[in-house]
Amino acid sequence: MEKIYFGGSFNPVCNHHINIALLAARTFAKHIAFMPAYDAPHKNTLISFEHRLNMLKLAIDEYSNLSISLAEKEIHDKNKGEPSYSYNTFRHLAGINSNLTGVYSVSVLLGSDSVDDLLDKKWYMSDEILARIYNRTFKLYVPIRKGEKSKFLQDEKLCQLVKVFNQDVGFDGSSSEFREKYKNKEDVKDIINAKVLDYVVKNSLY
Repeated sequence: MEKIYFGGSFNPVCNHHINIALLAARTFAKHIAFMPAYDAPHKNTLISFEHRLNMLKLAIDEYSNLSISLAEKEIHDKNKGEPSYSYNTFRHLAGINSNLTGVYSVSVLLGSDSVDDLLDKKWYMSDEILARIYNRTFKLYVPIRKGEKSKFLQDEKLCQLVKVFNQDVGFDGSSSEFREKYKNKEDVKDIINAKVLDYVVKNSLY
């Protein structure tokens, strides 16, 4: 079964991450591989890769159509600690897929805000990534909310290539919201998996 790679910092992984992955798996009959960033060039609140990986394992444990890819760590180790850029990761994954299927391509799940940032050239090698989307080397799957007015939805050429799917209930609560509420000792049980929350508490994270 073809994989869709779901990249992110997952700092920590929240219920809405799992719900989006499960919805994408059902909608497209694909296997979803969470791909935690080893580091993130634009984020300075990232806890260790090992902790984020352990929390992901706890969160997806009961789902056979979800898994974890260590591609970001493999690239980090290979490049001896260079920053983790999506362009390099996508190329790496496309090469792996080529070895398995003979087709040089990769399917990636991205948030609509990330696609807008890509159009605004806020990503490393934005033009090259867009070129590879247009020639179907990089295939995007993007969840959107009802009534959403993301910039990329106005790009007719891009919309013909991106596979959009609608979010339904259960997609509230981001990682940053969790960190803020947890810091302020507010209730976070609706945002994060109970096993993940237990891990956070036992390891004195955030």
